[in-house]
Amino acid sequence: MKKVLFILVLFLTLSISPSFADSAQIFSNVNSYNNKLVKIGNYTFNYKADLFRVFDKTGKKILITVERDDFDHPFDYPTDFFASDKYVYYVKLKREKGSSVMQIDLKSKKTKEIRKFPIYINIQAVKGNDIYYNIDEGNVENDYIPSLKVFNINTKKDTHIAKNATDAKLGKTRLFYMGSAYDVNAIPFYSITYDYKNPKLISSTVFSYEIIGSKIYYAQAKQVKLPDGRIVGDTEKQTLYLCNEDGSGKKALTGVINGYITKIKPDEIEYRAIDSPKGYKMNLKSKKVVKIP
Repeated sequence: MKKVLFILVLFLTLSISPSFADSAQIFSNVNSYNNKLVKIGNYTFNYKADLFRVFDKTGKKILITVERDDFDHPFDYPTDFFASDKYVYYVKLKREKGSSVMQIDLKSKKTKEIRKFPIYINIQAVKGNDIYYNIDEGNVENDYIPSLKVFNINTKKDTHIAKNATDAKLGKTRLFYMGSAYDVNAIPFYSITYDYKNPKLISSTVFSYEIIGSKIYYAQAKQVKLPDGRIVGDTEKQTLYLCNEDGSGKKALTGVINGYITKIKPDEIEYRAIDSPKGYKMNLKSKKVVKIP
């Protein structure tokens, strides 16, 4: 009997621990700018014709369409949808009435409102029943201060993660986010475990980043120390780095690039040179550079 009780307690402990929760499915971001076609299970998610549609596995039969007429204004149509093999989430803006998180049940093809907000929110990522989002918590008009929060659909609980935080992405063991900036700039880049405690600074001058597999690729601007002691980034001089999710194993994959790194893949990057209007590709293994046609 004692053995059975021990096993039961162990199971319950693992079930509520952060490491267990990390096994929840991370939803794919299907959007209008760089990830327009995604296949998951028996569904194909397509955002190629200015509309978000769900097709069957073959990509030929339309199952669901999110119509533009469902929104108050054409500009209110979502740029991002977050999809799994069961649900799709997106934000529906309601002018002068705030916004709502909407859920599409792929099996029933029904859409319902999950939660209302008094102002506009922006979903950053979805994992299992957790929706990570930005909400403006500035106290002064025109003072935009994005807070990163997570809302659990089952418990209806909100948890604050970080202030002045945006561009959040989910890794296997940690969440990553960047500080906010009003203009194109190099800004601090952090990781935090899924208990949302003790954020770790990976770099103070990051321009962009990607999570690929269990590795973190980030474009770091050259660090410059100002007379007052502050560290800022020269965004016109960037280096691509690779590290593990905990920040260990950092290594440079390129030398200094005189330009802006615009796309990061595991085997190549794209960048735009300062002295040329054309874009370039660099193979990260051979370091060969070619112009983008």
